[in-house]
Amino acid sequence: MIMKDLFIKEGKLSPKVAFDTTDGTLTITGNSTMDDAKTFYKPLFEASQAYSLQPQKDTLLNIQLTYITNDSAKYLLDLIMLMENLHQQNKSAVNVNWYYTNDNMKQEGENFKLLITTPFNIIASE
Repeated sequence: MIMKDLFIKEGKLSPKVAFDTTDGTLTITGNSTMDDAKTFYKPLFEASQAYSLQPQKDTLLNIQLTYITNDSAKYLLDLIMLMENLHQQNKSAVNVNWYYTNDNMKQEGENFKLLITTPFNIIASE
């Protein structure tokens, strides 16, 4: 399977996604408040599943969301758990950077961090 990079432009309610499979970097920035999170996150999850078959030695997941709905958080957790599996199976050295600009997003990051063993950095951002 040929790995393809994935780029999704930021929308009013949806985040920008940049998945560079050649260097193993996935970055999600913006708001994740769309009505249909499942439809939005489906291509991202599929690309991540394909990537997991032949990942880079190192994988970096950067998440910098200013707001996230519960529905979006569910699909984001699925993505984080996929990366957790890569890490646990020693397929890739995965690191997660969770950037936050407010206390709610800091708490979201802390909640996700409790669920995984993958290195998970919670970083204040401006």
